[in-house]
Amino acid sequence: MIYATAGDDQGSYDPQSVVDLVRHAAGPGQPFTISGAAGPRSGFCNVGGLFAGPSPRLAALADAAGGLHREICDPAWIDAVVAGGLPVAGQRRRFMLDEAADPGSVMVWLDGVLVPAVDSGSGAEQWSLRTGAVELVTPPARTAVLEVAYRPLCD
Repeated sequence: MIYATAGDDQGSYDPQSVVDLVRHAAGPGQPFTISGAAGPRSGFCNVGGLFAGPSPRLAALADAAGGLHREICDPAWIDAVVAGGLPVAGQRRRFMLDEAADPGSVMVWLDGVLVPAVDSGSGAEQWSLRTGAVELVTPPARTAVLEVAYRPLCD
């Protein structure tokens, strides 16, 4: 999903609820992201007669969905979000989980090969568990198959 506006979202839903709604609409296991351009996270911008106010809700929405939020006053937003934006082009790093994961149970495979969280040779981090998502250090190839298995976190 892509947004482009000079104003912020005027809705009353919290960003995570919107992400959950879009995830449900996309269908089980279907990839999606929310990215776009609007006013800055705080403050105002004005370029070439385009005036945009702060857009913290849209920025939070893009963050919650693992997408990109760019300032609409920067003409490069089109390249970043539409033409070359990693999540929009399918080269994203953050992959949302359906449920909160037990951190000790998460396993990640890339093209059928188990990927440890930390490379045993170099000690470099390869992926990490974030709130409701697995985030890779390097985006996988657009054609890569990423699989994540985990035990849901019990309350």
